[in-house]
Amino acid sequence: MIDFKIRNVNEEDFIEISKVAEKCSPMTNERNAVYHLFTKFFKNTSLVVENGNIYVYFYWV
Repeated sequence: MIDFKIRNVNEEDFIEISKVAEKCSPMTNERNAVYHLFTKFFKNTSLVVENGNIYVYFYWV
């Protein structure tokens, strides 16, 4: 069984989130500033899913 951790984002998460987004082709990849804005100002409605120390998903409402 794989353990996943779901938590609210921290402002420091935006770099790892942008790395995950780069791998989500053919989805449009946003500029890093967009992910930084979400992690800074929308941290109560943005989630990250981790598998160990690897970010596997980012979600915002």
